[in-house]
Amino acid sequence: MKITDKKNLRYQERDHGSDLAYLQKIHNLIQENDSADIVDVDESGFEESTSRPSAGSKKGHRSYGDRPGKASVSTDRISGKRGQEIIAPVLDEETTKTWRV
Repeated sequence: MKITDKKNLRYQERDHGSDLAYLQKIHNLIQENDSADIVDVDESGFEESTSRPSAGSKKGHRSYGDRPGKASVSTDRISGKRGQEIIAPVLDEETTKTWRV
């Protein structure tokens, strides 16, 4: 048996119902407005501890695990994207230092 190194970690606190409602709301906004007017905003956190557990599974199968979503403080990069243009990038080390949800 060959063991592959594929894993997907998901937040234990996730709520599938609110995810689906959010995606439906975004879909409706895109349908109602010109897509050139839409700006995607994203936040990426850089955690103090970035270690990840290793996992193994049978060939062709993923390995899943849960991790707490409120574990550490991070520095965040927040920026927007309109079309192919990146707008207003900010690297923030102070105001977003909260417990992650």
